[in-house]
Amino acid sequence: MKKNYCLFAIAAILLGTACSKEANVASPYINEEDAIVAPEDNRDENGGSQGEQQEKEMVTLCFGVDTKTVLNGTTVKWCDGDQIQVNGTTCDLVLSGDKTSATVTVEKADSYAAFYPAEWVTAFDGSVYTFTVPATQDGFVSDGTTDGASFVGDSNPMYAYSTDTDLTFHHLFGVLQLQLISSAGEQHFGRMELHANADATAFSGAGFTVNPSSGSMTAPSAAAAVSLTGIWSVSNWGSRVYTFVVPQGTYYGGVTFDLYDNGAPQKLIRTYEMTGDLTIAAASTKYLPSIDISNYAKRVRYNAKKGDDWQGQVNVVSDLDLSDVDELVVETTDPVRLNATDLAAVASAVSGAGRAITVTLSNAKLASNLYGKRILPNCFAGNAKVGKIYLSANLGELADGAFAGCSAMTELKFEGNLYWIGDNAFDGCTSLSRIFGFRATPPDSNDNALFEDLPNNGTLTCSNSSNYGEHGRWGVLSSSKGWTINQ
Repeated sequence: MKKNYCLFAIAAILLGTACSKEANVASPYINEEDAIVAPEDNRDENGGSQGEQQEKEMVTLCFGVDTKTVLNGTTVKWCDGDQIQVNGTTCDLVLSGDKTSATVTVEKADSYAAFYPAEWVTAFDGSVYTFTVPATQDGFVSDGTTDGASFVGDSNPMYAYSTDTDLTFHHLFGVLQLQLISSAGEQHFGRMELHANADATAFSGAGFTVNPSSGSMTAPSAAAAVSLTGIWSVSNWGSRVYTFVVPQGTYYGGVTFDLYDNGAPQKLIRTYEMTGDLTIAAASTKYLPSIDISNYAKRVRYNAKKGDDWQGQVNVVSDLDLSDVDELVVETTDPVRLNATDLAAVASAVSGAGRAITVTLSNAKLASNLYGKRILPNCFAGNAKVGKIYLSANLGELADGAFAGCSAMTELKFEGNLYWIGDNAFDGCTSLSRIFGFRATPPDSNDNALFEDLPNNGTLTCSNSSNYGEHGRWGVLSSSKGWTINQ
């Protein structure tokens, strides 16, 4: 990529400097008799005031105008007024007269650590930038006839480090592109949300860091989604390409795309889950296979909040219509917690679904008066409509027979607080072939035949493969049933 560089130092203050810091400039028009002279004991050996501030020496840092980003071979150029942080100071970028190079003017230093966009920065400690990634992006959307030529550059964070005035920016994030088609008439929606399935790495939120001198980046451990917003439609057998800018890394267990309608408030209408591991490299584009929006799973949310409807979601369990739904998401709103009656009502509603569905409790909080914050004994027992079950992060216990007889259940996911599984919890779960466990120490049980009815050759993805593989009851999955244990 062609870049133009420039190198020069400015010994005096530049009028109209682009940096937000301003130097103090002495006026040349003060008469000698009008000058205020510091007391004798407050003057240095050269006759100057000890409190007099030194004029700061400024320098201009330069870099190529076409180095902002490149997407599918098309450059996104820097613009006048783009704001960059350099050594913790926000500076406005200025293009050269021939528009081939960009400059920022800053206070002279031994080295220069830069970050873009400046508005994302929340702190700079002299070496590390801490920044917040917005939860909403203005991603580029094409009509499918082009390859998604561009996107709003502010969504793509970069860093630079130099000991001279030549800056070279490097990308922290990569690009994820998804093409949607429709085989069943025109489809309309107003928001597309992306989140990781089984990995806690965030797509957005506070607490990201980067050290420009080394290029090392860290992300917060709490999962967070990112959304594209707009008013879109995909025509019958038409297509559109959607572009997300996401942190580099590997997302184990894949990602999920949620589509929301154009209403106010917006309601979740479709879900598409990709279960394979997904690796995103910085400054690269990951192309996902074309997806038929007509085949997206249909999802409904139930929020256990008494009273008025909450954000367009069902909050009276008797109002749930699961006859043509693929997933039920159960949520709570503080201070409401799911109690025994709520759980029984949810289980009853699931039994009336039109087909085996996914039951997600991951955003729901259980009441503390449920001993061990548990799924009650036989709560979902014999329920042939439980296809997948994703459990709440604050769930501590599965009581005896919790999912006994759920013969259609194929997948189970639990978070780090599940410590106990009761007897016969998975009796008759003859289709349960995938388990995701994110507790470092495996949940214990008194049932030596806990997994006896599970099929052979399944997959266990966990936070510590050694702990699970060597555990007496969990180890039987690999030693006797041929399961693969992944970490």
